[in-house]
Amino acid sequence: MGCGETAKCNVAMKFICPYSEDEIVERARSWVGKPVARATWRQGETCIHLASFSYGWGDLIPNNWLAWSMDDLAKLSGWKIIERNPKRGDFGIFEIHGKEHLGIFTGNDTFVHAGNVTFVEAKADRFMRYFKGVLTWQ
Repeated sequence: MGCGETAKCNVAMKFICPYSEDEIVERARSWVGKPVARATWRQGETCIHLASFSYGWGDLIPNNWLAWSMDDLAKLSGWKIIERNPKRGDFGIFEIHGKEHLGIFTGNDTFVHAGNVTFVEAKADRFMRYFKGVLTWQ
């Protein structure tokens, strides 16, 4: 991939999230009820866009993000995926039937994620069997 196809050339240093835990959660919750558009024929907001907005990534997400794994995006941002119990404000990564899914943990075992039709804040317990870890800069 050339520089025109990815955001790699735009990242000069490790990305640090500018927001506090409370701000991350507030930003994620502001998407609850917003429509999800994840069909290949109708590109729109999905879980990666929620995470990008919540963490202030801006233009860090490559245009061809569907072809990228979270491991690749972690390397791009200078972050890493670690296995730990998620806490409030964590960026959780799930692997469901071979596809990665993201959510922002909001506390009390809930998280905001792209549901079937809209972004929702839901109980995380039924998703935890698919939990891969959290993406962190710390």
